[in-house]
Amino acid sequence: MGRERGPYASRSFATDRRSWALLLLLVAAAWGGSHLWLHRPTPSAPRRIAGPADDGRFVALAWDRVVGATDGRHVDAARIREQLQALADGGFQPVGLAEVAAFYRDGTALPASPVLVTFDEGYLSTYETVDPLLHAMGWRAVMFVLPERLEHPDVAFLYRDRLERMARSGRWEIAANVEAKVVAGDGTASAEAAARAIADGGAGTPVLAAAWRGRGPDRATGAARSSPPLCFVDDALGANAPWSDPRRLNRLRVDPGWSGKEVVTRIREALAPPAPAAGGVARAAAWVGASSAVRKDGDRIVLEAAPRADLWLPATGWVDEWVLEAEIRAESCEFWLSQPSPFPEVEWRLGGNGATVLLERRSPGKPADVAARIDSRGSPGTPHRLRLIRRGPGVWIEWDGVPLAGRPVHLDARWRGKLDLVALKTGPRGRIVLSGLTLREFPIRTRRVAGKPSLDEVQALVREAPQIGTISPPWLRVSARGIEDLLVDRDLLSLLSRRYAWDVLPRVDVAGLPRPETGPAGWPASLVARAIREGWSGIDLVPDGSDSRDRLGAEILPALERDMRRAGLRLLVAGEPPAAGSALIAGAKR
Repeated sequence: MGRERGPYASRSFATDRRSWALLLLLVAAAWGGSHLWLHRPTPSAPRRIAGPADDGRFVALAWDRVVGATDGRHVDAARIREQLQALADGGFQPVGLAEVAAFYRDGTALPASPVLVTFDEGYLSTYETVDPLLHAMGWRAVMFVLPERLEHPDVAFLYRDRLERMARSGRWEIAANVEAKVVAGDGTASAEAAARAIADGGAGTPVLAAAWRGRGPDRATGAARSSPPLCFVDDALGANAPWSDPRRLNRLRVDPGWSGKEVVTRIREALAPPAPAAGGVARAAAWVGASSAVRKDGDRIVLEAAPRADLWLPATGWVDEWVLEAEIRAESCEFWLSQPSPFPEVEWRLGGNGATVLLERRSPGKPADVAARIDSRGSPGTPHRLRLIRRGPGVWIEWDGVPLAGRPVHLDARWRGKLDLVALKTGPRGRIVLSGLTLREFPIRTRRVAGKPSLDEVQALVREAPQIGTISPPWLRVSARGIEDLLVDRDLLSLLSRRYAWDVLPRVDVAGLPRPETGPAGWPASLVARAIREGWSGIDLVPDGSDSRDRLGAEILPALERDMRRAGLRLLVAGEPPAAGSALIAGAKR
């Protein structure tokens, strides 16, 4: 008889081996199932397509490190959840880098109310906190990673295998954070190489993109020239437009202390257009201030300079021509209104201490060029009335009803961009008070002129100089027979343009479309090339008859708008901007 096995009898090796194998199999199945579940691709939330009122402008937002619990320095899980949910409740829809790249490359429309959500430096805590939120919302985001962290791994940052899983999930796109000092040719990797190091390693997307840490490089530096097709820099508003330079797009860095409501409010203010040119009383201008140094006091805006305060007017970035009016009182303080170019190379600015007001053109490395000045009356702290018209390539300024110069001042360059107001403390108080601040769109006023204007015609134009933005002489005639050049005095028109700050947009009369045997097949593209070669600011396309107008709209205008915008030229159709609603808005010159 065999021995009976008691409760404490030892198990056989075969029994233990089967038990351990079964346990390991169950653990592997549970881990694999959990991994597949947690990292499965998720569908995006349903989207609303862009409507006639959407022109493609969007905001890019940036967060730094995101943590699970409040630490007093970084945005925490509860706050980021509130901010993202406020964006969704406000009607905003997430877009990705690939969509933004296609928008600028091909003109592919973005959805209604687009927002680009980005996170910097590739922290593991950011991923662990944000990814569940994106999964629940059906949203997507971009992770900008420090390339050096992939070469020298750090447990606080994401490793390459995790980045690859993030990219496969469909919720994340991966790109590079780059230092502004990283420039081509200095022995370190260029911005493009840094971005490729991520994308080529399988951790990113086919879209090459980078986010400059800080202000970013100037246009002339090697880093700017070697930048990937999409690059982002920090900006007070984060707003971008169809005519923005994709190698220098703006991102708003979200403050950890902002509520979701504050984030949405800032975005709406950044995207708000100016009041219409006509149609009732002008409304107050939308503005964005820096911290508590700028506050609203009834119908006044107060800037407490300690020693500096900044206020931005975003609406000037959405139209070519606008008029600003305000009452300004400077108390122991200088004020400067400036409109920088998209790259920080040149700007024009207006300001002073109230007693002396200057209009200056500024370029890096050069003394300021004083274009006009006025000495006004009144003791320190006296309120002064400002009226500023930005139209054509120049400005017309009135200080207490007196023109700053006898004619509009030519600024040598034209671009769209936000208007900055800076208050600089010069005494004990250091305060600027703005009252009745309004900003309206200034109607495009085009004057048709002869190809060689007479003296009487020129004098009539001069009398209206502040109100005229563009002059349009006859230039070309397009018909079934081909393209015919018309007589135009280029030298005289160029002189008038610089003297009175007018854009010259020569007229192209379209009586019919050229037959292949009589004209170039790509004649719209040839218009752009000729306008650049002859130094025009753009063209005024004038269709002759409803048939020509319809055919232009259906076959020619979209491509012509895109080519004109890319060339930095203005396009008018019969003296007016093209109809709104296209993602490719012309009429903007950088």
